[in-house]
Amino acid sequence: MKKGVNDIFTKNQKCNKYWNYEKNKEANIDPYNIGMNSNTKAWWTCSNCGKEFRRSLSNVNGEVLCSDCSINVGVL
Repeated sequence: MKKGVNDIFTKNQKCNKYWNYEKNKEANIDPYNIGMNSNTKAWWTCSNCGKEFRRSLSNVNGEVLCSDCSINVGVL
């Protein structure tokens, strides 16, 4: 993984906005050491309701929504 080239924050700017910095730091998950297709489960903050949730990076695309909001908008 190369910071600024193929890490998750470089490849997907939305990830930076909805990344849960506090919980991922506690879990020792560094966004600059993982790529978009990783199965690593990271903590996110829902872009719709603000709920904290875990999801693998490979399943983060488009809006960053928790399971409840995804169902309500028909994403899942």
